Amino acid sequence: SANAQTKEANARFTLAQHEAQRQQSLAAKALVSQSSSDARQQDLAVATAAVEASHAAAAVAKKEQQRLQAEQQALRQQQANLTLTAPVAGMITTRDAEPGTTLVAGQAVLTLADPQSYWVKARIDQSLALGLQAGQTASITLRSAPQQALPGKLVRIEPLSDSVTEERLVGIAFTHVPTALSSGELAEVTLQTGQKDSALVIPNAAIQQQTGQSGVLETQP
Repeated sequence: SANAQTKEANARFTLAQHEAQRQQSLAAKALVSQSSSDARQQDLAVATAAVEASHAAAAVAKKEQQRLQAEQQALRQQQANLTLTAPVAGMITTRDAEPGTTLVAGQAVLTLADPQSYWVKARIDQSLALGLQAGQTASITLRSAPQQALPGKLVRIEPLSDSVTEERLVGIAFTHVPTALSSGELAEVTLQTGQKDSALVIPNAAIQQQTGQSGVLETQP
């Protein structure tokens, strides 16, 4: 590695430096020849060049390591961008893109529905909308289970009515969302807008319209 080469070059430089200094001291005392001292100085120059080269190689290796780390981080970020994480637990209702499809920013890939947020959109005739209030109890009968009435409550009353059908739009939430509920299923809703004790109860089929008024036929004894 670059660090090992640098350590080896430094060790050789230290040895060459000591040897050159010793030979220079001996040459000054005429104990060794000048050529021997010059040879040690040459060894020192070679060791110095080796140290400089090892430092340069270590710097290059460090930059390469930083580049590889940056590429690795970029790949991790790219991989994270390829993973779609749902904001809530739910059920996929539609898939808007197939595997291998090229997507653009903001394009929908999947449609996710939270079953716990399901509610019923109901239409109430404007003539019967008087007295509607959020929080009123409701009874919901699904098309798939006509014999079972599910409890619910009125949670939303749209501020705008449908001027074409003359109906008021409301939202009914389930008290307990059924497990087998499917999105888009038809349902019938009965809302309790009030309660009166000892009231006369008659079936809807008995109500008749005459001269613009609603009423029932009464039989005389």
